[in-house]
Amino acid sequence: MMTDVQPPSSFLTKSRQTFLELRSQILDGRIPPGTRLTLRPVAKQLGVGMNVVGEALRALEHEGLVEVEPRVGARVRSRDLAAIRAEFILRLALECEAARQCAARLEIGSLRALEKLAKRVDALVAEGGDLESARQADIDFHLAVARLSEVPTLEAALAPLLPRLVVLDQAVNPALEFPAASHERLVQAMQKSEDAAAEAMREHILDAMHWALGAGF
Repeated sequence: MMTDVQPPSSFLTKSRQTFLELRSQILDGRIPPGTRLTLRPVAKQLGVGMNVVGEALRALEHEGLVEVEPRVGARVRSRDLAAIRAEFILRLALECEAARQCAARLEIGSLRALEKLAKRVDALVAEGGDLESARQADIDFHLAVARLSEVPTLEAALAPLLPRLVVLDQAVNPALEFPAASHERLVQAMQKSEDAAAEAMREHILDAMHWALGAGF
């Protein structure tokens, strides 16, 4: 299902605003890896309640940006390239099979819905303004492919994995500099054959891996 465009910050909850601010500071290096984030100082700095900071830290933990230790607090995680590589390899296996299964079952109604999602992602990337919405639309597209595969375990496995890797992409590729219409080409490949769908998805994920781990991966 397509997620709506993010509302202006004045309409976001305090927890969401706090989460976005902390995530931005972590990703651009203002809060470096290893930094301890405790409730009271962060709440004072951002002018919000400690319960708001707690909710934001839990969301950051879900995205893999911080690790929370009981009675100790949260700490910004270091980037473990071996772990990142392992998650990309898992994503590669899951999404290639999802694309293959989706292509085998694609009907006219689901095809049109998938085309709409693909065009939205590619348009948001091309415009380059609302990157938060572009990244969410990217997640929505890939989860839709998994859902249309009609293999529930594929979607269940990808649901927690995709946000972590998309957030990583934000850190290493902040302008979302991907080939034009890359998601629309994925849908076109799915209309050709199962093999074409799997190969197109493989190339798509490998592009993201190269951004995250370096061109020498």
